[in-house]
Amino acid sequence: MAAALLVAGQAPTEKAGAARFAPIDAAALQGFKLFDLGVADANDDGHLDVFTTNHKYDSRLLLGDGAGGLSESLVPLGLSPTQAFPGYEALLREPVTSAPGLYLFATDRDAPRDPFHIRATSVPAAGNLIFEARDLHFESVTGGVASTKILPDGSSQVAFDLDAGGSIDLSVEHIDLPVTVHVDAPTDPAQVHVGADAVSATSRDFVLSLRDRHGFGFADYDADGLTDLFITTGGLGGEILDPFFTGRQADELLLTRPGGYATATAQSGLLKGACRGRGVNVADFNGDGGLDLLEACDLAPPQLYSGNGHGAFTQTSAPQAVADTYRAVDLLGDRRPEVVAAVGDQVQVWRNSDGAWALAQQVRSLNAETPVQHLALGDYDNDGDLDVFAAAGGGNTMLIDVNGKLRRRTPQKLGLPTQGTFAASFVDYDNDGDLDLDLLPQGLFEATSRGFHRTGRLGYGPLAGGRIGYGATSWPDLNEDGRRDPISARGRGEFSAEQLVDLRINHGRSGHWLEVDLTGPAANAQAIGASVRVRTAAGWTYGWVGQSDDSRYSSGHYRLYFGLGKERRIEKLQVTWPDGSTRTLRGLRGDRIKRIAYARVR
Repeated sequence: MAAALLVAGQAPTEKAGAARFAPIDAAALQGFKLFDLGVADANDDGHLDVFTTNHKYDSRLLLGDGAGGLSESLVPLGLSPTQAFPGYEALLREPVTSAPGLYLFATDRDAPRDPFHIRATSVPAAGNLIFEARDLHFESVTGGVASTKILPDGSSQVAFDLDAGGSIDLSVEHIDLPVTVHVDAPTDPAQVHVGADAVSATSRDFVLSLRDRHGFGFADYDADGLTDLFITTGGLGGEILDPFFTGRQADELLLTRPGGYATATAQSGLLKGACRGRGVNVADFNGDGGLDLLEACDLAPPQLYSGNGHGAFTQTSAPQAVADTYRAVDLLGDRRPEVVAAVGDQVQVWRNSDGAWALAQQVRSLNAETPVQHLALGDYDNDGDLDVFAAAGGGNTMLIDVNGKLRRRTPQKLGLPTQGTFAASFVDYDNDGDLDLDLLPQGLFEATSRGFHRTGRLGYGPLAGGRIGYGATSWPDLNEDGRRDPISARGRGEFSAEQLVDLRINHGRSGHWLEVDLTGPAANAQAIGASVRVRTAAGWTYGWVGQSDDSRYSSGHYRLYFGLGKERRIEKLQVTWPDGSTRTLRGLRGDRIKRIAYARVR
């Protein structure tokens, strides 16, 4: 399915003469129970892509063509939860079962258990299935027999023998855990059809999995120059803490290979344990040159995995912060990121020294009793370090980096809303050289010499079903014209069945611009931890790899953006790589995407 540049539906509310943000058809992203929305260059073609995570339902990966077009590519890249059976996760559809064969598929129901179905059309079939669950019930058995027994490890085995036309409907707790399938001879594997799309098997023995996917972490984890993917999975509604379930749910490591992703979780060293995974921050936290993974765990401290640069990880000590959200931010400018964590009504800064994490600072935030929903990063005051905007429904907080410490500023004094914000992105939407702020649902706020003023542009309208309680925003340049394009999702809550997705193309007036894609050293191809500063006749502007990544739970948007205003010529561009080495370019022209590769200093 392709999402073309198509103006559709009601135009966003804007003042006369204001920037025009033309809607794109977002149907390809409008999936059931959308949990996260983000941006990455997933296939390394230099064009930005858009993805969603949708728990155990159909997630999305739309590859960009650089002209504003997006095409669904999750299945061709092998990103289906069960790669051999794409469509097994389409729980809201049932297969057409008219052709002869054995059909196995799951559907959706909120309570009390998840349905699974076995159908024998025009042929008899027998076999067994093993569910990694204890609570399993037959709801109907027609035209055959079925039995269940508990295996020594506590799993439930279902044996079935169906006549032609027979069927079994059963329900089981946590259908997203693996289901091991064996079909008896003489049934031909080609007559075994799985999932909503009735994909044929190639063997009588296979495993089905529905992954409760929450956060995507795109980066090169095995130093082959290709972007891989780490996926955080949930905690079975909290039941992962039950000793029976601990160890049965796994996160995912998918390495890019010819033809798509290959599963590498088993040998990766990633041990999920009882972590109810939420999001992932990708960074070099220990300064060894390899990329590490900080996995957020709901109602518990995060887990930190140190990468060796060859696709393997070792769990190591992590900040002991039970936070609502985390961001990796280099506050000191030493290329060793701190972890900024929103904990209750505090924003905490955790710093790593010789492998030990310590609380370096905590600042009282203004969110009252509501959780901070997002930490947006940007150099608001253009002084060469990153500042933080903490968005929360109960109260927003601006935190300015002053010599490595965060200092609180009241949003009202800066011309910003004091509360009611569920997502935020720093963005120079008109490339005038000043960093503006997009707030959901309030819209765009233009930077001024004293703070911000509300533009009235890009207002996010109300929901038909009630008040907004969740949001996500991001600003990629989808059509590579230098003007960043807003994408967003909003809903009543983060677990709501429906989120309203908006994709828009920025057709407004624009100053000159520069976008930078960095290719880092072998163990850090995305150059995470690098920074770039650009000088024109108007002065310096600054950027950091990852600062524009405003996905709530994912990582992958590593492009840097610079608004140049009236200046097209760049006098000097300096890259500071993650290892501290620098590269300087002079006399560049603007209005283009500049790609810069790391070169070791000899």
